[in-house]
Amino acid sequence: MMKSVGIIFFLLFFTIQTWAQDILFLGEGRKDEVRLFWIPKKQWDEGLKGFYIKRQSDGSWEKLNNTLIVPGTFEGKPLDNLGLSRGEVNRLEDKRSRLISSGSLNSISTDQLITVMTDEHAVKGISVMLNLDFDVALIAGFGYVDTDIPQAREYTYGLFPVYNTGESNDPVSTFSWVYNTSPEINVPLQGTSKVNQRRKTVELTWELDVEAYKSYKILNGFNIYRKEEGAQGFTKLNDSPIWVPLNDKKSTLFYKDEDIDTEKSYTYAAAPATIFNTRGNMAELEVTAATHAAEVQPPVLKDPQKDHSLNFEWKFDGASELSIAGFYVQLKQKDGLQFDNISDLLPPSTRAFSYNNLPTADNSYYHFRVIAVKTDGLELWSNRKIFFNRANTRPSQPLDLQGEVSFSGEEVVVNLTWTKPAQNADHVREYLIYTSSPNQDRVVKEGSIEPVTTESYTYSVYRDRAANYSFAVSAVNEQNEESPLSGKVTITVPSKSLPFINIWPIAKDGNVITLNWKYDDDITDLAGFRLYQNGELIADEGALNASARQWISPQLDAGNYTYEIVAVSTSDVQSERSDPRKFEIR
Repeated sequence: MMKSVGIIFFLLFFTIQTWAQDILFLGEGRKDEVRLFWIPKKQWDEGLKGFYIKRQSDGSWEKLNNTLIVPGTFEGKPLDNLGLSRGEVNRLEDKRSRLISSGSLNSISTDQLITVMTDEHAVKGISVMLNLDFDVALIAGFGYVDTDIPQAREYTYGLFPVYNTGESNDPVSTFSWVYNTSPEINVPLQGTSKVNQRRKTVELTWELDVEAYKSYKILNGFNIYRKEEGAQGFTKLNDSPIWVPLNDKKSTLFYKDEDIDTEKSYTYAAAPATIFNTRGNMAELEVTAATHAAEVQPPVLKDPQKDHSLNFEWKFDGASELSIAGFYVQLKQKDGLQFDNISDLLPPSTRAFSYNNLPTADNSYYHFRVIAVKTDGLELWSNRKIFFNRANTRPSQPLDLQGEVSFSGEEVVVNLTWTKPAQNADHVREYLIYTSSPNQDRVVKEGSIEPVTTESYTYSVYRDRAANYSFAVSAVNEQNEESPLSGKVTITVPSKSLPFINIWPIAKDGNVITLNWKYDDDITDLAGFRLYQNGELIADEGALNASARQWISPQLDAGNYTYEIVAVSTSDVQSERSDPRKFEIR
């Protein structure tokens, strides 16, 4: 009964909050990945074929999917236009097959699903299904994952519909994200627990702030997690999100964990779940099944934090401080069997300790715990925390990047060279090349270039006209950690050829001739023009510079005159001579 009520309130809230425009478009960015989700708010528009996802950071939109993303769940529908790696595409294809075979997902064609979604009630039902599993949203054609994201300050993603009449020039909705950031999703939860040792169950209750929950548009219920004493990570206990009523300012989240070991201690956590298969901040709850609430509970050690020292913090009930003599922080030596004290006996009010004798980073695991020594001599052991003393092998940036233009037959190339990073050069596995578009300053990673293993690379330029190109290089170690970019170098690549000139219009006024011509203004290495009269050079680029578009003759003697013009670059590349213009002066 509780789940059905939750569904009703979830749909009511979802409808009230988001049916304001034609398309619901949501996104979540975490570190260097962006996940996107969309669904019609009422019904599928007539003539709507599908969508393109575009991204911009400098004012111009970049299309991310080369083929249209369309609805449908049938076997054989391509999933390689969703921004996923080949491995993720294979995983989704396998999952689709399993869901269809088990009857959990109906196989439906694009045209059939579009027809179904012309009904507003069907759209609402489909929306609930897609919210439960982002994988299903991707399979059905209502999601996209962007992982190949160049470093920039801020991005905007746009949803561009395509109709039978063509693609929309503007997005129907957008999502903005600052690079390398993750959302802070914090729904305040106040937890309590009740242990039934006879039935071996733990009843968990969290009071939550509904308004805080509603402020995040991407949330979809809650997940419950458990970690046993000594375990390194949490395990999710529920198969599908747990929904709660959202009609009041306060609401309650319930969960019963059954068949527990009453001799063990557990840490439970509740966290809001998103439609993107991610979660918000956890609200932890410590449960010791073997003891009564009135008994002294052992300290709970938090994850150590490293700066110049290794810093520990733990939780302990202040009301129990009179029952203990103090705390020891302990370390189990590498390959050892027992824990040894690494601190003096710390006062009962202490909740933190800094360890300054950790060896230089050696890629080894170290086990720590805190014990509370009771006044009767008994020890209460905390949970164990393992710290990986990781050596930093991330390379620093490559140095002294230089570029030089050369010609290889008719091909123009830029020969790039650089020197190894000053730090961790021995751990460099490969280099990545970053380039700009012609006459652009911003560089992006060249995905078509195979990894480079030497400190040089020859970059081919296929543009005939001169342009400025910017380059940068990064280094990657064995753990796929990428260095900062090298210093950027900008190279001017000369024109390989120049366009033909047409002399027009022309004029003759008595014995004075006027020649006019048009020429492209974006040839950056244009030196000017050379004018030939009856086959003889009479004006060069010194007289007719790159901005010249007209020549007026002096007073000419009677006779026949023929004029031709050649464009010339700063590297002496010449165009073909123009067609001759002939005049007779009487």
